[in-house]
Amino acid sequence: MEERARKRTEEREAKRREKQEALRAEEEKTQEDKDAEMAKWEEDQDAEEEAAEEGDPDKPNLEAMLETQREALREARGADDSFFEEFSGALKEKQVFVVDDIKADNSADYILIKLLDRIKDNLTYRKDMLERQLAQPLKAEEVKFYEKSHIYKHSKFGTNSPLSLSNPAKTKKFTALYRERLYFLSNSDEQ
Repeated sequence: MEERARKRTEEREAKRREKQEALRAEEEKTQEDKDAEMAKWEEDQDAEEEAAEEGDPDKPNLEAMLETQREALREARGADDSFFEEFSGALKEKQVFVVDDIKADNSADYILIKLLDRIKDNLTYRKDMLERQLAQPLKAEEVKFYEKSHIYKHSKFGTNSPLSLSNPAKTKKFTALYRERLYFLSNSDEQ
């Protein structure tokens, strides 16, 4: 394909040079007449090339190529949709919260706001038992090892209890570990 285009370009350049030499040989014509004749020759050459390409079986068909790509995209979209339907069905059977009814034809910011609104209760109240069991009470002698590690850190409340901020106890006897954070609580009831 590229070789044919290169060959056609070379032939056209050779014909152009011949035409320009023939026009130079004719001294009685003005420059405007020569330019007009050259422009007409260019149009004729374009028309000849288009006519030659019409019957060419190797000529690529843009519409057919676009349609095959569209069909491939439709098939991929259908396969993705069916996979996500099966996947969300399997998750729902296991009672996992799935957000699948938000349309994605809006801006990304709008979709993010909608998603956060839908999962707000799960993040705030921790409905599932797994999240509730993540908090681990620690013994007072274990706390120093967790504090020295680079994995676990103090919570944003520091050594104060997040449940009784007005009456800080600042004790490490009733420590709880939750999501790589150490919470220092005031009493065993809070723990």
